[in-house]
Amino acid sequence: MIEETYVDGVLGAGLNRGMLRIDFYSLSPASGGGGEEIRTPRQRLIMTPQGFAEAYAVFTDIMLKLKETGLEPARKADGQTEQSAASEPADAVSPSGLSPNF
Repeated sequence: MIEETYVDGVLGAGLNRGMLRIDFYSLSPASGGGGEEIRTPRQRLIMTPQGFAEAYAVFTDIMLKLKETGLEPARKADGQTEQSAASEPADAVSPSGLSPNF
């Protein structure tokens, strides 16, 4: 059996010491209970540049299939999906889009 992990999205990514690090998040209820959600870091994936290039090719193929089937999420000019932009608190991600861990 393959272990599965659910994430809502990518919090940030960076290249450090020749390795790509990608931080994933899950949405969690805000402590105020007002129905807001915050991005909670969950896992980090560390890959070689070669591994990332292979993953990029796979994800590119998946995006083409999503477009063909009409399932591609609507994107804003900044690259976010409409859904993720609506649920994102203003201070959830640094201005550079990278995790503060880099």
